[in-house]
Amino acid sequence: YEQAGGNSSKRNITWIVYLNDITDGSGCTEFPTYGIKSPPKAGRVGLFPAAYTHYHRGNIPYTRKSYATGWFECV
Repeated sequence: YEQAGGNSSKRNITWIVYLNDITDGSGCTEFPTYGIKSPPKAGRVGLFPAAYTHYHRGNIPYTRKSYATGWFECV
């Protein structure tokens, strides 16, 4: 998760934008707690809470994976 304390404790929402497609089933962003896998598709935007409730991981891509990611913070 993205809200681990210190400077990251101000993070409220995480965003990710996929910049390319991966069609071989690899490289998904996975939320194991919820059984959700989001495959990389160019232009797809994901928003999710930065808190511990939304633990996630990026599965290993077999080809190049391009994405941009960041956070919305409260200061």
